[in-house]
Amino acid sequence: MTVFEYGRTIRTDGGQMAELVKAFRDFVATNGWAYLRAWTDIVTRRSRAFDDLDLGSEAAFVFATKFMIINALLCCVFELPPAALSGFNYASVQYVGSLYLFQVTTWIALASLLHACMIFFRGTAKYRETVSLYFFLTAFHPPLSLLQMPLSQFLLPILARPDFAGHVYSPNLAPEIMAAAPPGQLLFLIVFVLASNAFFFWYISILIRASLRLHGLAGARAFIAAIAAFLAQWAFVVLMIGPLNNILLMAFAR
Repeated sequence: MTVFEYGRTIRTDGGQMAELVKAFRDFVATNGWAYLRAWTDIVTRRSRAFDDLDLGSEAAFVFATKFMIINALLCCVFELPPAALSGFNYASVQYVGSLYLFQVTTWIALASLLHACMIFFRGTAKYRETVSLYFFLTAFHPPLSLLQMPLSQFLLPILARPDFAGHVYSPNLAPEIMAAAPPGQLLFLIVFVLASNAFFFWYISILIRASLRLHGLAGARAFIAAIAAFLAQWAFVVLMIGPLNNILLMAFAR
């Protein structure tokens, strides 16, 4: 499927998809400039972007939520072309809505898990502050989704198989992708896999450092809390997000 065929399929899908695209366009038009300013500030300044911001205020929480909503929508948009090439029923409100809901609930769960880890080690920030921080740092997810697009075309059909382990860290995943991808694209895919993994771990380091700073943790306690937060989020992805994503993909596989 070419890019033009992909676009034509979305345009001809019917009224529901057209209304969804219009709602997305209107929302971005209303919040676009504020989003771009915040996104640029967060990506360039990272944790320093929150120095003069009261993350516990209602205004910060509302804006962080809108900011997260746009990032979740962008991540869904970036996943549609690989889904189309993989043969999923992507051009439907049901698939896009399920994908979006899965993305948002995943971020809320991970933000709550991060807060629990910080509080367990006597962090001092409130829940709303941690959630606002996490929502703001979803600024790194759309670029990550872009880096993962070349791989997703071959990854999604594997993840959608009933016999697959259900998460992206299965030891069987690499041989499966190498068998599915054309030999001429393997080097291209390896470059993007390494780039996306490096970007992901850079993002995680920023998230944990910002959380430790927000919760006032330092020294040995901060070091242990950072390890615990990383392992907790990794375990949640492997044990929960992976299998749930497998169920979602199987539901819409052709």
